Amino acid sequence: KAEWGYVREWNFQSPTAQICALGLRKTRPGERGATINGVIFPASDDLTEFDKREAGYARIEVPRHCVEVLSWHVLPNDARVFVYVPYAPSVVEKYGTDPTTGLAKCSGATAPEGLDWDTEGPGMGLKPPSVQFPILQTYVDVVLKGCLEWGEAFAVEFIETTFLWSPFWLNERP
Repeated sequence: KAEWGYVREWNFQSPTAQICALGLRKTRPGERGATINGVIFPASDDLTEFDKREAGYARIEVPRHCVEVLSWHVLPNDARVFVYVPYAPSVVEKYGTDPTTGLAKCSGATAPEGLDWDTEGPGMGLKPPSVQFPILQTYVDVVLKGCLEWGEAFAVEFIETTFLWSPFWLNERP
């Protein structure tokens, strides 16, 4: 639901892949959030492997009152819903890696010590697509193919509620 206070947009300039990926951004003062459709799936209580895969992203719980299930399925009363929200690459670089795990300190459910939530928090300081960090057509293809598995209306909602579509787009299909 929009009151959660995030929007989905093309805003994560990946320093390793040199592309602009999708990410969630915290709304700015006076800005209204947007609905963010997605797929909920069951996972074990131990999310360590997801945290490793999503290095540089914070695992954030979505308040239950902000989750609207659009099918006949019902979430169990004790279900918890999480999303991964990117930190700006400069923030990930600033806080470095955990020497024990080798993972970025800006990963998972715990923020690095000393993080300034107003300027460095997850979903803050992200940048739109650019010549150096374009949206890749094959990335769009994969995302939309996944959306279409849930129906045309799901894909349309994804397109309409994703922001920062950009002319900095690269059709690198073979």
